[in-house]
Amino acid sequence: MCDCLKERPKREHSQDCIHAKIAKFRKKIKYIKIIATTNIKYISRISSFKGFYIQSHIYAPI
Repeated sequence: MCDCLKERPKREHSQDCIHAKIAKFRKKIKYIKIIATTNIKYISRISSFKGFYIQSHIYAPI
């Protein structure tokens, strides 16, 4: 759940927040495409780091 939902009611959900969610989703798609072309060892290494490793190393060479 979004942080801004805790501060204000749902109907006043900010447009910026929605755009941030869309951007996050697009990053996930890129991440999935990268995984599809890499080896299993790299995939298991990514999953152990959760979101942090994906964001900081998404464009890193294997």
